[in-house]
Amino acid sequence: MTSNRQWYVFFLISIKLILAQPPADLRDTSSYSRCECPRPTKGRCECVEPGLCNEDGVLITKGFIQWRSLERPTTCPLNEVCCKVPDDDYDEIRSPVAQCGQKGPFLRALLNKETTQEGEYPWMAAIFTLQDGNWTFRCGASIVHRRLVLTAAQCVNEFQDNENGLKVRAGLWDLQGKKFQEAEVDEIILYPKYSSNYLMNDIALLLTSQTFRIGLRVGKVCLPNERGMFPPGANCIATGWGRNKYGDRGELQTTLKQIEVPIVPHNVCQSRLRKTYLGHFFELDKSYICAGGNDKRDMCKGDAGGPLVCERDGSYYQAGVVSWGVGCGLGKLPGVYSDVSLFSEWIRKTIEERGGDDDDEDEEEKEEEDYEE
Repeated sequence: MTSNRQWYVFFLISIKLILAQPPADLRDTSSYSRCECPRPTKGRCECVEPGLCNEDGVLITKGFIQWRSLERPTTCPLNEVCCKVPDDDYDEIRSPVAQCGQKGPFLRALLNKETTQEGEYPWMAAIFTLQDGNWTFRCGASIVHRRLVLTAAQCVNEFQDNENGLKVRAGLWDLQGKKFQEAEVDEIILYPKYSSNYLMNDIALLLTSQTFRIGLRVGKVCLPNERGMFPPGANCIATGWGRNKYGDRGELQTTLKQIEVPIVPHNVCQSRLRKTYLGHFFELDKSYICAGGNDKRDMCKGDAGGPLVCERDGSYYQAGVVSWGVGCGLGKLPGVYSDVSLFSEWIRKTIEERGGDDDDEDEEEKEEEDYEE
């Protein structure tokens, strides 16, 4: 009898421990919907994961965050609690992504190295095109200014006379999700020496009609200050929603994926590409850099326009724009990216001439209205 009771107690404790663990799937760690503060708490409260709320019911903005159970009265969705935002600290909560090249806050360790978390790469943007009455994903992009996104020229070249056929979404993680900021395109700015025939200088900027609000899930990437800032062998990260396989068998990824790839010397990349159908006379244009060619990790169709970023001194700089490749993840073939360092001066000049003031406006109370529902 005693033995059975001990087993029963052990069973209950085991169940409690299991239930106290965070779920394996990714929950929204940065949507921050408003909620009514539990009495007697006053001020601004938002729905967050329990691990982001301290024992006093105040949002944690600094330090290590460990998942734990927290029992508090709440009107929030399942697995979330209503937590008070510090009265004088809301801007500080958003500050990590207010600076360029800062990953989103509140990230957890994941076992799958290709999986990203919502808001992890706040500079990531998506270009959509109108097809048969529906807005369909076309290419990746990156935010370099609150009204300018950087992408590949090949993605937008055909829309020069039809900017209304494009939209840009920021803060998007799930292609099928509804949490994003959306802007129409006012102008397509191709690099003057872009060649669609030979796919050289494959880079462009989109000037949006609306201004993106910098926040927890939307931020800017840093631009490189000099050429060769990231030498061969430097490990960098490429992100996108592109197909998981080459050809018709591949499917677009629903949520944003990432791959870690090393920078490959220009001459090595050219040598490897010459062993393909491109032939041994092929010359890789100087406007490109290469990355990858290891462990069959590569960008694929649908990833064009997306950023290749490299970390330095705690900030992420955009080293490349996804342009092209031979197949996807074939042997030791690297992916080919437009070398952003070659175009940094042009990008900065365009930002100065077209972008205008890049400071955040004090429209905190209207932040929720910027997201589509």
